[in-house]
Amino acid sequence: MSLSRAGVCVVSGLARGIDGEAHRGALDGRSPTVAVMGGGLDMIYPPEHSSLAERVAESGCLVSEYPPGTKPAKYTFPERNRIISGLSKAVVVVEAGERSGTMITVGTALDQGREVFAVPGDTDRSSSRGSNRLLRDGAGIVLSPEELIEELGLNLISEPVPCVSDPILSALQKKQSTAEQISLTLDADPAGINTRLLELELQGLVIRRPGGLYSGV
Repeated sequence: MSLSRAGVCVVSGLARGIDGEAHRGALDGRSPTVAVMGGGLDMIYPPEHSSLAERVAESGCLVSEYPPGTKPAKYTFPERNRIISGLSKAVVVVEAGERSGTMITVGTALDQGREVFAVPGDTDRSSSRGSNRLLRDGAGIVLSPEELIEELGLNLISEPVPCVSDPILSALQKKQSTAEQISLTLDADPAGINTRLLELELQGLVIRRPGGLYSGV
């Protein structure tokens, strides 16, 4: 979430585990995120990430080099990894076994001239052997999101401070409402309310929820 609040667009593969959490963190930080698919855009994998894919598509995008109807296969995931690294300024390895798909992504990242960072892990865990080996071989070490932000030359954006004098924010302080309900409450033009809601959403001061409901942060 800290990375997305610093303006970082997170690129990952929509997979279970770290990938899914990376996308969720970006969405919670209200930053665009990109999911690179290992199959056609209509073949979401894993299936339980269908709702996550919809959220990603709303604020970012889903990317695939495969035509619709192409089912994910063992070979498609390593192939798509070169797109993940190609779209990225830097690759951050949180966990990786020595022979994992993540290490393939690292290889393509190095070929493409991308920076590679890794999070140190327990030396007794097989899922940390690849990332620890990267650190041994000279990858940048990541101990906190703030350190990575500094390494990338970005600035951490502080949390927005709501302006309670805004009548829409005041109306959303204690309850969720639709744009129509807000316009009736404030006796205001519906078009103007929709425009202002969009502005507040982009500023991170309101959240648009399913069913056309809005709430304050």
